[in-house]
Amino acid sequence: MLFGEQAGDLPGDVTEHTPLDQAMALLIDLLTAVQGTPPADSGSGDRTLDGQLRQWARSQQRPGTPPRAARAAILIWSRVHGIVSLELTGVFDNRPLKAQRLIDSEIDSAVRSLERDGS
Repeated sequence: MLFGEQAGDLPGDVTEHTPLDQAMALLIDLLTAVQGTPPADSGSGDRTLDGQLRQWARSQQRPGTPPRAARAAILIWSRVHGIVSLELTGVFDNRPLKAQRLIDSEIDSAVRSLERDGS
């Protein structure tokens, strides 16, 4: 489980998506749009990982997501949450480093990698 609750882990018959699921779906859609039409070889270079990324995208109700866009979404999600966790624990307190600049940098880096891969 990457984030949120899996439906099978919740009591009763819960089929709604959590706000985290919705945020991830939006991120996937944005990254897929940024990538545009992926090249024929839109994988990561690792066939096993690509299969896992395709399976993960299907679990997010985004079956047409290219592996590179899925990978970028997961990396952004994990890196941003890591930065936020550090910020919440006070690691950046009384230091000249601003968490928002790191978050912006991570997102920009992921978008640039998709643009390069899509060329």
